[in-house]
Amino acid sequence: MSDKSERLIEFVNEDPLYVLSEVFSSDHWNFIIDELRDWLIIGLSSDLNVYSDWGERLTLVVFHDHLVLLIEALFITYVGSIEDANKKENIPSYEIHFLSNEEKANPKLVMVRFFEKFTTDYIMRELDDWFTASLTYPGYWRNDVVSSYHAQRVYENVLCLIKSAEKLLLR
Repeated sequence: MSDKSERLIEFVNEDPLYVLSEVFSSDHWNFIIDELRDWLIIGLSSDLNVYSDWGERLTLVVFHDHLVLLIEALFITYVGSIEDANKKENIPSYEIHFLSNEEKANPKLVMVRFFEKFTTDYIMRELDDWFTASLTYPGYWRNDVVSSYHAQRVYENVLCLIKSAEKLLLR
């Protein structure tokens, strides 16, 4: 048997809140939103044929926008799940920018809407195309996003967040 440690995605089924804590506990977690924006630009700038059609590009932008809402809703869910006051104090500050007051009060509503709008099959295909597009990106990477390795990390975190949201809705 292999002695490789489990990947974060493997914990989604048993404890999606743990997965959220791992993604959001990083000092740079809100960097995910910035990286997601960069990843969008990279996807749209890629030589990959899947985004050569303007309709596919628009679909990616719409998916990105809903994904940002989902991430903010999951952050609210994560913060709300923390019972330890000391742990809550140590959460990196992040101001919710994209959710309405109604959505802030009921983040589960955002999760429901996300999965009503996008099927699991579509989500997986879009993430795969988006990640592949980042690998074929012909341009230069921003200084603090040095390579396609960072795109892989964003992809893995986003996948963990989406799968966690899916499990939280089933509870």
